[in-house]
Amino acid sequence: GEGETREERETPKCSSAFDALYFCMTPGNQFKKYYREGTYDDCEAAQRMFWLCTQVRYQEVNGRGGSDKTKEMRREMLSLSTKNTDKHVWPLRPATE
Repeated sequence: GEGETREERETPKCSSAFDALYFCMTPGNQFKKYYREGTYDDCEAAQRMFWLCTQVRYQEVNGRGGSDKTKEMRREMLSLSTKNTDKHVWPLRPATE
């Protein structure tokens, strides 16, 4: 439709969302998160992205890809995929002269 971006119109590929969810649950990722922040990663964003992807694909397969519900799910997927999650782990020190 008009006003939609290419990302909002394309049929999502759920394999990348599944890969991200799988990686999130790996011991290496969990150890890194625990080491840096003192807590484990609940993988909530990765779970949500995979769920949204499967729901959008289901809607499209059943001919409801243009519904308002599907468009809202696509917007949420786009916002999840563009969130910047890379934060500095350690506080930056001022430069010394």
